[in-house]
Amino acid sequence: MAQNVTLVPLQVVDDNERAPLSKLIAAIDMAIDVGEAIHWALLLQALHDAAQEHDILLVSPAGNDGVDASDVSPCSFGGPRAICVAAMMDWKKLNVLHPRSNFGPKVDIAAFGYRILSGRLTDAPGGRLRTFSGTCTSSAFAAGALAILISMGVESGKAKQLIEESTDQMNYR
Repeated sequence: MAQNVTLVPLQVVDDNERAPLSKLIAAIDMAIDVGEAIHWALLLQALHDAAQEHDILLVSPAGNDGVDASDVSPCSFGGPRAICVAAMMDWKKLNVLHPRSNFGPKVDIAAFGYRILSGRLTDAPGGRLRTFSGTCTSSAFAAGALAILISMGVESGKAKQLIEESTDQMNYR
């Protein structure tokens, strides 16, 4: 079916049905050494699960396709220390999602993500700063707020809870 291809099975799940981060890294290294492809969705799920087990807070953008994020990884994975962030626009005028922001029940919060100034310059003469919009910019704001809470000694799961409880409810579509 696939000539000149050798499949190399890499076992990363242990007897307790866990995927230790060390085994994941070793498997990626081995795949790189062999020069093979990696099933990204499975790897991403395993990395997500390993991070959750180690109390690591994961902040991820919901995506910019204007669809329900329930089937979009990594937001679809959920978890007590995983936060899926949508992009909001018209910050002080209206609480509305950016039209291209993904939405749905897997989205935990929305943060400002419209025309955010970056450190990158435009190609135009004079090199003005570029602006970006979308869930990557909004997730950076959310990560910053969570980092402040964690720096104050708040446990990662509690930090997620505090952020969620301090937000206003939005209609996502």
